[in-house]
Amino acid sequence: MLNLEGKEQFPHNFVNKNTIDYKKLISANKYFIIVNKKKNYLKMIENQKDIWSIKDNYLDSLKKDLDILYDTIIMFAQTIGHE
Repeated sequence: MLNLEGKEQFPHNFVNKNTIDYKKLISANKYFIIVNKKKNYLKMIENQKDIWSIKDNYLDSLKKDLDILYDTIIMFAQTIGHE
């Protein structure tokens, strides 16, 4: 089973050349693509401890995406190896 722990939503719709250096509070709810939008967004706001940086959070999100992709490839390879 893939480990998605620590994987948070990211406001992809907010990122552009004018906002790449954004360091303030978490951006508005409308920029997040979240299934349970309000509940998850409020949880992120509640857990925010410092200034929120797009670059830092984007790199963290990218690293987690790569970890998930790696785990997926390993699981697939193991599945094929057992056939």
